[in-house]
Amino acid sequence: MATFEWHVNKTFDPFTQNFTVLGPDGVTPVQVSMSLVRSLQSLITADAIYSGIMIGSAVFLLLALLLITKPDKRRSLIFILNAVALVLVITRGIVSSVVFSGTFYNWYRLQTYYYGGDIAPAQAASFAGELIDFMLVSTLELSMVLQVRIVCCTLDAVWRNTINIINIAMALAEVGTRFALMILVTDWNILHVGQETEQQFRLLGKLGQATDIVFVVNIAIAAIIFCAKLGLAIRSRRSMGMTKFGPMQIIFIMACQTMLTPLIFILVALYGYKNHNLQIMIPTIIALSLPLSAMWATVKTDHVHIANPRHYMRALPGGAADLSGAKACGTATTDTTDTLIDSEDTASLSTPKGKSTRDVEMQKLKGGVHVDRTYSVRCD
Repeated sequence: MATFEWHVNKTFDPFTQNFTVLGPDGVTPVQVSMSLVRSLQSLITADAIYSGIMIGSAVFLLLALLLITKPDKRRSLIFILNAVALVLVITRGIVSSVVFSGTFYNWYRLQTYYYGGDIAPAQAASFAGELIDFMLVSTLELSMVLQVRIVCCTLDAVWRNTINIINIAMALAEVGTRFALMILVTDWNILHVGQETEQQFRLLGKLGQATDIVFVVNIAIAAIIFCAKLGLAIRSRRSMGMTKFGPMQIIFIMACQTMLTPLIFILVALYGYKNHNLQIMIPTIIALSLPLSAMWATVKTDHVHIANPRHYMRALPGGAADLSGAKACGTATTDTTDTLIDSEDTASLSTPKGKSTRDVEMQKLKGGVHVDRTYSVRCD
């Protein structure tokens, strides 16, 4: 194949030039920008890479979630929501791949505003993508509301109700704005594609910014609630001399990673690199982060020394069950095995021969010794 040598003109940029194509009538000339063609090519390439990351990471985490989670925990609402979110991420990635190779991402149609012919498949795929996005965000919001409720269930009633009301209100605001955005995008950009006015374009931009702001604030509030509540719990246990690494420290670390890391990514995607279209990865990052704390804590706590009920079983004094945080969460069971008390610390608390555990507890109370009682909060 013969090569052709160009004499380069340094005052001319061939990648920003305009060229002429014929319109759908075959007669009318239309000026086309090379810059827009290159930008659309870069956008499609980046979005295709993001879709591949969505599918691969969600499939891997979903398999790990199903394999690691114990069978009795798979019936919990939080596990179901996290699994559904991962399935929606996989579906969204597949639908996005179809949309990127369809009619709406054709540079000739974008330049000439020609959307004739059979565009029903492209419209259906685009609407499916918008609907899946709305379902995914709704699932994530519900999962975060439930997790925050579980973390705060041992607080005083006033604080607990206040936090839950604020959290639910922010979630409803996000779902509501997202639903309105889905309806308008479907009407103006999908069903009536090519007929969008300048006013409609500005309105969609403002509504999209409002949706992003509400989502950022919601994630930030959840992160503050998780870190503050769990940090106070860890500090209270360290004040009693229980400094060994335990389940509460694991949950605290993973809560920070689960909430703060996605929050940083959201801020960078929305306000740091606006032109890289990273915002389409935001729901995926949240969906990938929510199950990690429960999975990692479950694995690590298997190797933590905790009070073994086979060697020591503490009997609660009368009325103690009424003061437990478990009752505030709507459950009648109290689990004292998931504590930070090490196994060798329980040796001094063993029951003397001939006396019941309850008698020993009451004698220690009479002697001025404070008996600590800890209760675990589980995401059932």
